Amino acid sequence: MSDSIHDLSCSSRFLRIVGIRIPLFMSLLLCASVVTLLPASLVTSQPVNLLSDIPALDLTKITFDVSRLSPEGLMGQGNGRRSLSYEFCIPATDAAMTELKAIDPAIQMYPDSRGRIGCQSHQVLCIGNTHTPRWREILAAIAHLPYVERIDEFLGE
Repeated sequence: MSDSIHDLSCSSRFLRIVGIRIPLFMSLLLCASVVTLLPASLVTSQPVNLLSDIPALDLTKITFDVSRLSPEGLMGQGNGRRSLSYEFCIPATDAAMTELKAIDPAIQMYPDSRGRIGCQSHQVLCIGNTHTPRWREILAAIAHLPYVERIDEFLGE
């Protein structure tokens, strides 16, 4: 068998690198076996949603218009573009604060402030910002938390 025919096989290239030469039909069989072991989404034309574990943006909890934000998390035009800050309350527990910091380490927490949103004494005021490439993912994850009742735009007074 000529080397040019042998080189048509994807596995023969790999196996040649490691010093093993196998017949063409065995190489094709090996390639077919590998393809059958791959997930169906990788060998079909169906799109794969790599972000399937990220919850959808729950607009029922978000009281501001997220459509004002660009993909970069900015609103406005030209040089006047700026990020949006938002506020919400979480329970004043270590578990809730740890969970929130895992979602967004940049979140600011104010246990002694009530904010415009009106956090209760058993809650912590949290302020986040959309000036991050992951703003939509972060906001969706926060809105998905069962103990977050609503998320308001922070007006910063």
